[in-house]
Amino acid sequence: MAMTHTDPVCGMQVDERHAGAKSTYRGQTFYFCMKACKEKFDANPEKYYNPGGLAR
Repeated sequence: MAMTHTDPVCGMQVDERHAGAKSTYRGQTFYFCMKACKEKFDANPEKYYNPGGLAR
């Protein structure tokens, strides 16, 4: 069973099997709805990195 993740850029729910793209940052894999969200994340990952899902 595939897991659903939240795209850290746009907030969309993404099934890891059908993700438009993915990146690894600080040992964690992030899934994106499309390549444009991945590119935004990769340009400034600290803006979107939220360890433990804590509110910013």
